[in-house]
Amino acid sequence: MPVSDQYRCLFVHIPKTGGTSIEKTLGMFRDRVDQQDACAMFGNIELKATFPVAPVSDFLQHLTLQEALLFDRGNNRLHEYFKFTWVRNPWDRMVSAFSNKDQNLLEMARHQGIELAGATFDEFVAMTGTIRHSHLMPMSHYLQLEEPGMGVDFIGRFENFATDFERLCTLIGASVPLPHENRSRSTRDHYRSYYSDWSRTEIAKRYEYDAGLFGYRF
Repeated sequence: MPVSDQYRCLFVHIPKTGGTSIEKTLGMFRDRVDQQDACAMFGNIELKATFPVAPVSDFLQHLTLQEALLFDRGNNRLHEYFKFTWVRNPWDRMVSAFSNKDQNLLEMARHQGIELAGATFDEFVAMTGTIRHSHLMPMSHYLQLEEPGMGVDFIGRFENFATDFERLCTLIGASVPLPHENRSRSTRDHYRSYYSDWSRTEIAKRYEYDAGLFGYRF
């Protein structure tokens, strides 16, 4: 999962928020991605002991905060680490999920008899309403703990990527170059152009709590 022992921090990586570049810049990737230990991020979870805290997508990269703390229950070091996350406008985030469809999401949908490949945007929104995949889960899902509050020390925003990343580096004592943001965003139309009145309202309903919690509007 995205942990840096060097900077003593845990990144709660909400998918489709530009987090992969943050992981690379802070050195959170491992050389052996097939290793399933407390720091590995990729590969399907297969160890029986891990099943109780397995995330929706079966990847350690996108553990919720509670899952990460449970996964680390053997030594509890993460409880003392600086915890941060990144968020994004829910309407923009859904367009990113549509424009760059994850293979794991496509397979998960097919197991439910849903074919997302070739779907229009409105069709994609309609057909993903019942799919519990990490790229579609509400952002608040990754941050809630049993006790009140979100449990993270810093929340960066995709829309203020450069400024917020500099603030993060100051907080964790890192001196690293600014990550390259996902360039796919600059090669497509503005997210609002994808929406009909129906899909705009549907996403507002689906992610109402996220929009209110983080102050986002269409």
